[in-house]
Amino acid sequence: MMRGYSGNASITLKTAWLTSLLLCREVVSQTDLKGGIITRTDVKEYADLALDVRDIRSLAKSGQKSQVLGLYEEGEHSEITPGFRYSLKKMSDDLVDANPRTPHLLFHLYGLADLATNVPLLSEQSRYADGFIRDMINSNIDLAADSVVALIMWMYGTHLLWSGVKTCELRTAADNPDMIPLGDGGMDEFIALWIGTDQQPGTGDGHSLYAWAHAAGDKFGVNSPEAIVNSRIKLLYQEGATALSLKHACTKDNKQTQQQLWNVATRMTNEMVKPLFQWLTFHIVEEKNPDAVTLYALALVPQLARCRPSIYKRLKENLIDRSINFDLASVILEDLQEAYACFGFACEDIGMGSGFRSRCDLYESQRSLAGYRPTSDVFEVNSALWH
Repeated sequence: MMRGYSGNASITLKTAWLTSLLLCREVVSQTDLKGGIITRTDVKEYADLALDVRDIRSLAKSGQKSQVLGLYEEGEHSEITPGFRYSLKKMSDDLVDANPRTPHLLFHLYGLADLATNVPLLSEQSRYADGFIRDMINSNIDLAADSVVALIMWMYGTHLLWSGVKTCELRTAADNPDMIPLGDGGMDEFIALWIGTDQQPGTGDGHSLYAWAHAAGDKFGVNSPEAIVNSRIKLLYQEGATALSLKHACTKDNKQTQQQLWNVATRMTNEMVKPLFQWLTFHIVEEKNPDAVTLYALALVPQLARCRPSIYKRLKENLIDRSINFDLASVILEDLQEAYACFGFACEDIGMGSGFRSRCDLYESQRSLAGYRPTSDVFEVNSALWH
């Protein structure tokens, strides 16, 4: 009797152990980013990069330059490859070495190189982010963390999205798509990087791009309570993840996935540009901080190389090639507002920060496209010309 009981207990315990192990594997295979976002794959390593940003910000407050530089270069909290720390500097290096380079990075290099298409000239611009961050660590350490977020994490986010689209394209064309790992098409990695570890939903209490976008939205009155940019990016993530979960995604049997991902990536990166406009405008109008203006000009203006050449050239000359002259603020803001049309933005998309409303209202009254005022979002068509 005792033996029979022991045997049943043994079987029961073994079953419970296996069930527990399987449940653990299910949990490990996902990442809960809070606010209703649970990824389908384990991408915690991308979310944990936010903790390096947190620690850089903390160390910067006490002026610990060598520690900030070491954390930037070596990393602390993330292991993209198990057993090896992944750093923010390594993320920048991966962008430099990316092959093929993704659209937003190519546009950035193209803009920084004064619209040159010569490959060596483009390559000379590749380390723009790393160089600026090192300068800030030495000369204005308070901007070190913001520089990492706006220059490296932002661009790497676009890289993850477009790399996912490219992988889907390759799989769709392949006779044996299983030979090309899809992962989650860049969607899970991107949303983990965007939100980050320890982010409180609907607040600026975090350390990655989500908190950064929330803080910008707060200043321009577009949070309710979550920043509209963050809400839309989360919805677009769900749309992309759903497309990837459908049967035969990214194969010849489901060619629609490729177009769906391209559409999601286009709209998502469009949303990502809005905080760049907000932060640049804020530092021109409110803070009048030359280093911060240069930071956000470096993050945004090269992306405007797709816009009217005269606008792009004036902005680059006034904001990147030399330190800003705040006496030209009105002219610079007009040029920035003219650039909204490249993304299908209206003033209300950016918001109405103090000292900005009258300029924005005037711009809206004059807004037109080739002599005609658009009545719908033209970004989808506009973006198709450069992807």
